[in-house]
Amino acid sequence: MKKFYALSVLFAFLGYFAVSQNSGKLSQRTTTNYEKGKIVEFSSQATSVNNPMKTITSGKSASINWQANDGYAIGQYVKISGQNDLSVCAWGLNNQRLSAYGNSNVPVWESPCKIYAWDEVTDMTDDGNYVACGYDSTVQVFNASSSDPIWEVSISSCVKGIQISNDGKVFVASFNSATQNDSYVYCYQVGQDTPLWTKSYTGNATALTASKSGNRVVYCEYGGTTNKLWILDGSNGNQLFETAYADQNPPSISYDGKYVVSGNYSGYAFLYEYNEANNPILKNGIIKLTDPIHGLPACLFQPTVVPLLLVL
Repeated sequence: MKKFYALSVLFAFLGYFAVSQNSGKLSQRTTTNYEKGKIVEFSSQATSVNNPMKTITSGKSASINWQANDGYAIGQYVKISGQNDLSVCAWGLNNQRLSAYGNSNVPVWESPCKIYAWDEVTDMTDDGNYVACGYDSTVQVFNASSSDPIWEVSISSCVKGIQISNDGKVFVASFNSATQNDSYVYCYQVGQDTPLWTKSYTGNATALTASKSGNRVVYCEYGGTTNKLWILDGSNGNQLFETAYADQNPPSISYDGKYVVSGNYSGYAFLYEYNEANNPILKNGIIKLTDPIHGLPACLFQPTVVPLLLVL
């Protein structure tokens, strides 16, 4: 009888202890809302998930996860991969180097750039597995996990722009640093020292961009004898289109190379669309973004859209 009484007391105590422990647990649920931003909700066993005991809303403002600083260098080009959380920064002016970062401001690896003529440029594949870097007459490609280049080639001119496509093509824009009036565009396949094709131009290379599929290349010159934008076929370098250009920043291009957007210093953005059917470039619209005289924001003005068809 005593043994049965003792066991009954023990089971009752354990049951009470279990209930107490269960009721003391807190559950946390984090969600995002397009109106409120980040929402963190806390609930206990006794409260409903839809009626939390405490809610914290942090708003829609962005927060800094980490930042990297250099008091003597300038972070000139930054590329980010959303697939492997890799970021690369090309530091210029002083202590020139290429730095790769993960989830903190401590570099995963760094590669010095012995620059004598021009600061380095960089690009990265969408998956973050390969990083391209160019400076002076040097072109390099790195694996994301190592500071040792897996491929390197030298050219006879000074690198001004670099792009790497997801299929391993490297596009390079360069210029003659002595005259600054002779420029080139190269297309390489990673691992091959002989370019697949080369284009030469009279003028000063300013900007370069390419679709990640590798099918379109946009090359620009501004500030010299020629102020133009060219769209090239990424497979062979053939010219598809050219137009006036007045900007120092590279245009943007869609993954498939169908859409190109460029701007100018008068506050206009230009949208171009490639039509495979009859091979024209369609200038979809000319949109006024700012008042070129007063520099006021576009919201104060009625945007102007002018459709125009340009047939090659």
